[in-house]
Amino acid sequence: MKKLIAMLLALVMVLSLAACGEKPVDTQTDAPKQTDAPKATDAPKETEAPTDAAPEIKGEINIYTTFSDDAILALEDYVAGIYPDLTINMVKMNGGEMANRIMAEKDNPQGDFVCGASCETYIQMGDYGVLEPYQPKGTEDYPAIAHSPEWYWFSTHYSYLGFYCDQEWFKAQGIEIPDSWEDLLDPRLEGQIIVTNPGTSTTGYMVLSALIHLMGEEEALEYYGKLHKNVKNYASGGSGPSQSVALGEAPVGVGYMQHGMQLIKQGYTNMVISAPSEGTGLEVCAGAVIKGAKNMDAAKAIADILASREWHEYAAETYAVGIMYPDGVPCDGLEDFVDTKLIEIDYAWAAANKDRILPLWSAITGN
Repeated sequence: MKKLIAMLLALVMVLSLAACGEKPVDTQTDAPKQTDAPKATDAPKETEAPTDAAPEIKGEINIYTTFSDDAILALEDYVAGIYPDLTINMVKMNGGEMANRIMAEKDNPQGDFVCGASCETYIQMGDYGVLEPYQPKGTEDYPAIAHSPEWYWFSTHYSYLGFYCDQEWFKAQGIEIPDSWEDLLDPRLEGQIIVTNPGTSTTGYMVLSALIHLMGEEEALEYYGKLHKNVKNYASGGSGPSQSVALGEAPVGVGYMQHGMQLIKQGYTNMVISAPSEGTGLEVCAGAVIKGAKNMDAAKAIADILASREWHEYAAETYAVGIMYPDGVPCDGLEDFVDTKLIEIDYAWAAANKDRILPLWSAITGN
């Protein structure tokens, strides 16, 4: 827990400096140090939905999301148990498309609430003026890393980056399961790896951002040039790599661990998950009320739900294997990864430099 607190404090200082106009660290010369992952404690227990919800919430709400289909169904069922007269219209898209749509609709918002994708995307949207500051109920003890200073966004869960591997393929080839970023450069993996496109997917940009903070900008781009030789294709969405490995379309994928854990739970036992030994990225997945929402009361009610511990416990038990509470406690499925090294990522820097970094990546990969 002391290590977790130290990590959170370090990241809070980074975000605070960025908010005050300080320049971010030069990742080309000073790679952020690594820290230990949060430690698992008690497994989530069954709880009931909040009892202080306002029953007058009714009508409909439009939610833009990157959530998986299972997560969408779980949220719809959960909300129906609290607000039976509220109709939810879920619009699913990838993170880049979602942010672009909300910013394009700034003068006439069509969405009311947004959830999914990493906090870098929300920092961009907040700077663009399309998010409504709102602190969900019961979040007085939310760690500072889990929300923006003005509450333009709040964390719905955290996610670890990891590797999905088809163990049957690796056994047949006589190759060890990769457990480092360096392992992905093995020439025997040429044309065998699926990663997501950082221009269309926030998962893809997290991979690129994590590598920059681990290696430095120049070194990370050089690494991607080498990795590109082994990439079969760049998926447009974050769940693409895990699905490709589960279906036997590729032996290696890179993405968030819980996507693979969900598929393993569904019976795709050919898949195993590993974490890069050099360090991996921690996504602060977020949610926010859209500024000018036509259904503002409903949007705030959804924010209250997604920030509640009751929802997190329900989600962990129903669909989100590997989801973590906003206080950093990993849920079922992450027990084997509690000692995973994490890369300290300057999320504000990642958001501010995204438009500069992506063309550099495109020039290397031709995507």
